[in-house]
Amino acid sequence: MKKISKNTVFITPVRPTERKFILDSMIASFRIEGIFIPEAKVQAIYARVNEKLKK
Repeated sequence: MKKISKNTVFITPVRPTERKFILDSMIASFRIEGIFIPEAKVQAIYARVNEKLKK
């Protein structure tokens, strides 16, 4: 039987300036793809991704 080591993700708190940069990058990448999403929706997506990473 093969043993597989589990990958570990270390989560570090994101500073407000880095968070704004991440959100702006997400908005820009959506717009490049032709998807126009309001900033509030992008923040909700970002929050859901962070919750999933914490699990």
